[in-house]
Amino acid sequence: MIETNHFLTPETEAAYITWKAEKEQQKLVEAREKLVADAEKKHSGEIAVLQEPEQEETDNRVVVALESTEDVTDYSIGFFTYHYQDGREGVRYRLVTIGEDGRLEAYPEKTKFFINETAARDYIASHTEELQVIPYDELVHQAGREILQNISKQWEKPELEQTEAENQDTKSDEPDFLQPDLIPEPEPQGEKEKIDTVGARNFRITDDVLGAGTAKQKFERNVAAIQTLQRMEQEHRTATLEEQTILSQYVGWGGLAEAFDETNRAWNREYAQLKSLLSPEEYVSARESTLNAHYTSPVIIRSIYEALGRMGFEKGNILEPSMGTGNFFGMLPEGSVLPG
Repeated sequence: MIETNHFLTPETEAAYITWKAEKEQQKLVEAREKLVADAEKKHSGEIAVLQEPEQEETDNRVVVALESTEDVTDYSIGFFTYHYQDGREGVRYRLVTIGEDGRLEAYPEKTKFFINETAARDYIASHTEELQVIPYDELVHQAGREILQNISKQWEKPELEQTEAENQDTKSDEPDFLQPDLIPEPEPQGEKEKIDTVGARNFRITDDVLGAGTAKQKFERNVAAIQTLQRMEQEHRTATLEEQTILSQYVGWGGLAEAFDETNRAWNREYAQLKSLLSPEEYVSARESTLNAHYTSPVIIRSIYEALGRMGFEKGNILEPSMGTGNFFGMLPEGSVLPG
């Protein structure tokens, strides 16, 4: 190796040493800059991995929507639009959410609903930390998608590797049906007691103001008729003439929706009386009839029969497909037959 300082003068050697030092210093600076650049590049590329992602706040509120009796009716709990005698319509409201099966269900419980929209909005405002309210149509569409997803999952068949022996021992995917010899035989039904019809006769309506009165007067007559009928059924007999008069005053529940409104304070006593008087099935049926059960007054029925007489009809068979409360039967012309 040749040593350069043997060929350099003191001046050139000093200059060479200075140049070499500057060159090394420059290389050190460049190396340092490269290290810094590489570190910054690596840091920027891995920052997403190294830095913990911010956790989004979980919204644990129940997603609900406001449903009204204009959207759906549920007569079993009284959730339907009431039609009052003064012409008002009482639209009811309730909250619904999506159940585990993907279908809409009432929230927080099936029997809870509100008598008007204001009451429903007040409830929502007082439960903002608990409820997330979305439009009704949006919730319906979301429920529809979940139902379709559930149906799709039911049709999916898992891929299982099984041996032939395991296949023989494994139960079939088909539903288990009762074997014929395991189907329980129906219990023999006893014969119903026959009703004593001795002395029974058709009742003739002669009261032209039958069914007139206030709403509560009609309610009391309806209750009296139901109580009379229940007593007759318990005793397995037909009605006496006095009882027939009571039964003829039954006008149905059309226009008496107040009696089924548990929130109507003016009808609290009647509501409780009716709930205790009827079975659950009878109560639901009666409540449903408030929309379409209406009686025909004797004055109108007599006019209809008189019009038939002027047309030449004296007696014979008359078809009445809708028997109603029986007023057309009770005013039937002599010698005529009215099959229901």
